[in-house]
Amino acid sequence: MSQQRKNELARENEALKEENDRLAAWKKDAEKRLEDLKELEARARAWATRTYLLRMEQAAWRELLARDSKLKAKWDAFVNAAALDLPQALPVVWEDPPPTTQPQTRPTTRPQASSTPAPP
Repeated sequence: MSQQRKNELARENEALKEENDRLAAWKKDAEKRLEDLKELEARARAWATRTYLLRMEQAAWRELLARDSKLKAKWDAFVNAAALDLPQALPVVWEDPPPTTQPQTRPTTRPQASSTPAPP
């Protein structure tokens, strides 16, 4: 009878060891996930800090557009205009007119003929 009890206790002990190993693996996995979560939260905080200025500028711009209807109309027209519409809308003014002849590729280096004869 005592041998049966020892075998039964050994089986229970093995089952408890397996359960303990499984729980240890779950605990390790949970700790890894918690570390990942903390890293993601830190990244989110860093991103929020970096984008704060951009979000504030965007909010100020929206507030300005809400207060100035003329500026909002101009902005909407600009945003809704196609990119190819802009060149036709802008006047073409040449600051420097294009040359009428092509430039020479090499300078002339021929000596000029003088009107006085060369000394002997």
